[in-house]
Amino acid sequence: MEAKVIFAGWLNQEEVHMEIEKADIILQPSRTAKNGDMEGIPVALMEALARGKLVVTTKHSGIPELVQDGHNGFLAPENDSLIFAEKIADALNMPLVNKKELMKNARQTVMEEFNIDILNMQLSEMCAGRIDA
Repeated sequence: MEAKVIFAGWLNQEEVHMEIEKADIILQPSRTAKNGDMEGIPVALMEALARGKLVVTTKHSGIPELVQDGHNGFLAPENDSLIFAEKIADALNMPLVNKKELMKNARQTVMEEFNIDILNMQLSEMCAGRIDA
């Protein structure tokens, strides 16, 4: 497994970008902390999807707002390592034509729904009272 899986540890922003580019698949097994703390939508997932990478992640906090299982990535229940492993196998074993479609959908999701320019314009319009919050 060491030849195929890399646990990079802490990286600066430039190193994160380089590792995402090199990766075939991005794994983000997020889970709720013992004290109930949760992350929102991980920026690393947005960055991976924006680059059209295959992602496997968990149904945690805001992640399902970004990743739709089988459409632009793969979702497993939190704390279910068996299903998470099945989702990894699904991602790796799917036909190339399906991978390309999923990767296209991944990029499109971020460009259309999480685009900073579009979100800033919507916020400006909300502040100006032109659209409802």
